Amino acid sequence: MHQQLIPGRSLKAANVDAIASWPAGEVLVAAINVLVISFVVFLIVRSIEALRRKEEAVAPPDTQAQLAAAVTLLADAFDRRQL
Repeated sequence: MHQQLIPGRSLKAANVDAIASWPAGEVLVAAINVLVISFVVFLIVRSIEALRRKEEAVAPPDTQAQLAAAVTLLADAFDRRQL
């Protein structure tokens, strides 16, 4: 048995063939189209920006330089305490 969709039943109950037949139907259809298209464009731009961020990722810090800086700080602390 074929079952109609709920919007189809509502339109039939309102004696309207399509949403565009309503007084503000064309505006409603245009607004929905704008929302859908803008959401798709937003998703595309967001994915492009995510790819750019991955490409511009900063190289990991130099562990040897960090270790040398830590040793220097530790040596300075020992000198201050005269250990």
